[in-house]
Amino acid sequence: INAEYGREEIFLISDHHQIENNAPKVTVRKSTQLRQKQSLTLRRESLLNMIDENERKDERLHTQPSITEIPQTLEIKGDLWVKIEQHNDFIKFTNFTKDEVKDLWERMEPAQLSLRKRGPKPKVSGIDTLILLLIHLKGGWDYDLLGTLVGLKATTLHETIKRERPALLAALRNTWWKEPIRPTPLVDTSYPYIALVADNCSFEVFRPHARFEEAKIYWDGKNKIYALKKEVAVLATMPHYALFSQRGSVGSTHDYKILKSTYSTYLTYLMKKTEETKSFPVDLAHNTWGMLFDRGYTGPETDTPGLRRIVIPKNTRTTTEIEIAKELSRIRCPVEQFFGRLQKLWKVTSKIKSMITAFLTMTLICVYY
Repeated sequence: INAEYGREEIFLISDHHQIENNAPKVTVRKSTQLRQKQSLTLRRESLLNMIDENERKDERLHTQPSITEIPQTLEIKGDLWVKIEQHNDFIKFTNFTKDEVKDLWERMEPAQLSLRKRGPKPKVSGIDTLILLLIHLKGGWDYDLLGTLVGLKATTLHETIKRERPALLAALRNTWWKEPIRPTPLVDTSYPYIALVADNCSFEVFRPHARFEEAKIYWDGKNKIYALKKEVAVLATMPHYALFSQRGSVGSTHDYKILKSTYSTYLTYLMKKTEETKSFPVDLAHNTWGMLFDRGYTGPETDTPGLRRIVIPKNTRTTTEIEIAKELSRIRCPVEQFFGRLQKLWKVTSKIKSMITAFLTMTLICVYY
């Protein structure tokens, strides 16, 4: 329905002119007297109902286009985009090339449309907002400093990044986690059936504003910091994608205790498909892929039923045990390299932050790599 309120008359015409032949064209005079407003409103509602009934006869109205049908070729407009493009500084500021940033923004567009709310358009364009978010994650800058560099108030910058984060997370999840890459057998090893390598990483946070008896659960005794722990599972084979990122836990929680509450999320992915079983005859005795952990995850199999858990052995004494530990440690390297690469490329993960920001940032960053 197209309604034009700023002129002397209001015209109500159905979209695509789907009004029946016997239905008259509706023209409603705009009265300047207050006593006629109520009557005009009632007449308008009745006319809208009549038009809706006629439009329901058109089958095209029953098949609304979905968000995924939006064309991917979008016009890029943004002052920050233009400035960075002139000097070709995309990798310097965002860790991505120009084409990668453009592709990421196009993937975010459907999520942005679905999350858009009523009201005036944002002051910062969509592509510039994405660049600001990537700059914030890469450099770990405060909103005050970053806002000064780009000419925005700290509050405006914070709201801009806050608005963009859910769309970026939705795009990344849809791209990498909706249909995750399937495992393939490892080569040149005695453990070709290992599919995932998992571990926890502690991210430092500010000391909670509470009594010591309440705040001490965030204390990570191993690293001597107040922290939130994040369990991440990385693909054992190239390209070592992070396929799972669990919810954060307080720093005092043991890694093995976290696994006992999260292991069920891996079972479906680790279940072998028919074609995988046929192409991997060496491991026909098992219908699941294996998952490798460090020595801190030692415990009975009943703690994680259904999970094919491989743990690096403790207290190695014989030559055979030492060789097994070395081989498993070599396979486990990608998860440690993932955490190191994460903190090197995205400085925001290596700085002290509030707990709310830590939960959001850690989940978002883990999808990147």
